[in-house]
Amino acid sequence: MNIRKNIDYSSLYDKIDRVLAADFSQIELYLELGRLVSGKPEKGAAVMAAEYITANYPDRTGFSPRNLRRMRDFYRIYESHPEVFKQAMEVGWTQNIVILEADLDMEGRSWYLRAVRQFGWSKAELTGQIAANAHLQRANEESIPDGERDGFPEALPLRVERLLRFLGHAAAFWKKLCYNGPWQLHFPRQTGIIGEAYG
Repeated sequence: MNIRKNIDYSSLYDKIDRVLAADFSQIELYLELGRLVSGKPEKGAAVMAAEYITANYPDRTGFSPRNLRRMRDFYRIYESHPEVFKQAMEVGWTQNIVILEADLDMEGRSWYLRAVRQFGWSKAELTGQIAANAHLQRANEESIPDGERDGFPEALPLRVERLLRFLGHAAAFWKKLCYNGPWQLHFPRQTGIIGEAYG
């Protein structure tokens, strides 16, 4: 049986009241609440904060225990990485959660935060890009000298860039097949389909 310890959370509640009364953006508010919950060593601080907000601010939504834990983790992950933290503050909460819960190092988090801003990826697109390890593929492409790259603009989404690369390779293949000297199509003679052609 899970029994709650009798812990005084009144100072936490006072700070929550001040934070909720302040004029913060959504991400700033979540960051401040994450900082407050992170400052409490007790395991149930996120649950108590969520219950307090739900009881005292019934018109405010998005403050479940799970979301308060995410706010705490958001603060803890980025508190010692100010540059990445700054990038995270410029991205929506939904995309931040996808990046937060993905198995990424700080460099990977930074890459996806920049990519979300640059390409405007939705949650589904971002999830797909993370599943495809897009940051690793781009890192490999960025190591190719500029003269050897296909010259696609950086603003193109990765899926469009891949399609253009494929079409470019397909066109080069057919050009080589058709124009580089004698060529021959091989089909069984008994089918009556195209026979052989010689240049």
